[in-house]
Amino acid sequence: MKKINFLLFLAGIAIAYFSCTPSAAEAPGNQLGASIPKPADAPEMLLPGDYVSWVEDMQNGLKVEKTIEDFTYTLQYKPLEYLALMELKKDSILTNELEKTIDNYSDLQYYTFRISAPGEGELLKKKLGSTNEYYHRIQYYSFEMQKDLKLIDGKDTLDCALFHFERVYGLAPYATFVLGFPPTESMNNKTLFYNEKVFGTGKIYLTVQLKNYKKLPLVITS
Repeated sequence: MKKINFLLFLAGIAIAYFSCTPSAAEAPGNQLGASIPKPADAPEMLLPGDYVSWVEDMQNGLKVEKTIEDFTYTLQYKPLEYLALMELKKDSILTNELEKTIDNYSDLQYYTFRISAPGEGELLKKKLGSTNEYYHRIQYYSFEMQKDLKLIDGKDTLDCALFHFERVYGLAPYATFVLGFPPTESMNNKTLFYNEKVFGTGKIYLTVQLKNYKKLPLVITS
């Protein structure tokens, strides 16, 4: 039951968003100060809501996508701080509170993977040959797809240790998957490999580059 609740929470993270928050300069916990110069190599410091937005902004490189024929494949790398902030859902967080929540996720590295297609209609019904094929796709996405996902982390090729298909009942033209892989001590580019079998796309590689997650900002805490 605990594992099921944890999976459901991670699924919620894939679609949850923070409301607008004040800028870092206005935050009471901001220790930078307007008159104190910041070293050129110092990481940016952001309020919780701004940190979440930074991670989800594709321009910062932690969210990457690739379009092949009629389908777009999107990978979102989720730092542990991001997961903790999405759980806490507060604009003012104590340092020890953040650290304690981060510890809950430290056994894996986490990603959200999404397959989408343009237009309306349910993704699983795209290029559908029969009703039986539709139910086979549901079966595959729910229970079999995990074995076709790997994370290439430097010299390591990691099996998917946590997998959850976020089933959307309706006409959403996308399918979302919460993924977890064993952590590694070294800093490398991280490439998701997916051997796509539903729409005939074949082998797909999505890479989050080292230079992008090395520039992660810090969270401003109280």
